[in-house]
Amino acid sequence: MPKEFAVGIWAGLKPFDIDVKRERTIGETFAFKIDYEIKDLEAEFHKLKKSPLYCNFDDAVNYKKVVEDILGDLMPVRLCFGPGCSFSQNVYSIMGLETMMTSMYDYPELFHKMMTMLSDDYVELWDMVERNGYIHPNNFNVGVPQGSYGFTDSLPKNKGENAKLTLGDVWGYMDSQETSEISPDMYNEFFFPYYKKVSERFGRFNYGCCEGVSSIWEKSVSKYENLSKVSISKWCDEEYIGDKLRGKNIVYHRKPFPNYLCVDKEFDEAGFSAHIEKTLKAAQGCFLEFSYRDVYSLCGDLYRGRRAYETIQKCIDKFWS
Repeated sequence: MPKEFAVGIWAGLKPFDIDVKRERTIGETFAFKIDYEIKDLEAEFHKLKKSPLYCNFDDAVNYKKVVEDILGDLMPVRLCFGPGCSFSQNVYSIMGLETMMTSMYDYPELFHKMMTMLSDDYVELWDMVERNGYIHPNNFNVGVPQGSYGFTDSLPKNKGENAKLTLGDVWGYMDSQETSEISPDMYNEFFFPYYKKVSERFGRFNYGCCEGVSSIWEKSVSKYENLSKVSISKWCDEEYIGDKLRGKNIVYHRKPFPNYLCVDKEFDEAGFSAHIEKTLKAAQGCFLEFSYRDVYSLCGDLYRGRRAYETIQKCIDKFWS
């Protein structure tokens, strides 16, 4: 049990004021398809409007009161705020991957104009939450996306009970999965400057989801000056990133391949051990953190999660120094 109960404050926007039309499949599935609003960026650029801004601060405060009525004599209830966004997902959701990728080639100036509009809207969003006092620390037992938590004593930077907090006092998060198949040069030209403009406001920056960050590390990701945690997925070159993070105050946030738990009919302990051993050797000298993502089933094996944990612990005892 945590020693406190967290109530999250959310702030976000509706990119370009476009309603994303999703058609979901029938039955127990997460699948859906999107009717993309933008088919041709040049012909339909006029559809891109200023993004409306939102924050649920009042709802969060009211919910905190409800929780305090239930738990107040057992544990304190705290508000927290964790800013995050994904430009590539925002753009993908209005035009799809194919149009997004061809637009960078066909209409580079318009693409930059679109990204400038979007990043300016996010900067305005951060200004709004700072101005209205919506920011609360997220350096305790609360998520800072990707199955990770915000434990750190380096935040908030502004100490004191009545300190006016800014984005520089909290963890922030961004990812760019949808750009996995473009070149490092194109990511650096069309996405990195706008990600940096928005993320540099964060006190500590948690970057990445399932994309392989190793390919864009040198030109882009390594240039995020407040980078404090980076996602290491199956599609990342573990040894390369381990070498780059060794000795740095950046967490090597490793996501083991979920198939061992949720796809294979029998738990392959030997294969899983080799998988974890590779990570432990690659991340020597780094701050290493494991978190599991995308595990929706244990194939009916109720104790498989425990066996995976015990296997990881054995590997740590054997290979970590």
